[in-house]
Amino acid sequence: MDENEAARALGEFTPVWEALTPREQARVTELLIERVDYVGGRKKVSITFHPTGIKTLASEFGERKEKIA
Repeated sequence: MDENEAARALGEFTPVWEALTPREQARVTELLIERVDYVGGRKKVSITFHPTGIKTLASEFGERKEKIA
């Protein structure tokens, strides 16, 4: 995925995010983000993503769709 594809995907995700409950938003965040580090002296934030976070998220949403159908 290149930068343009990522930007487009995130733009399309906004309405979905807004439709989620706070509990669901927290679950998505937990699936995607492994850790956040902040170095105060350098004012630097780094985010480490779970290597399989998107795949897990897609799988969970796929399972949810199957239950609804």
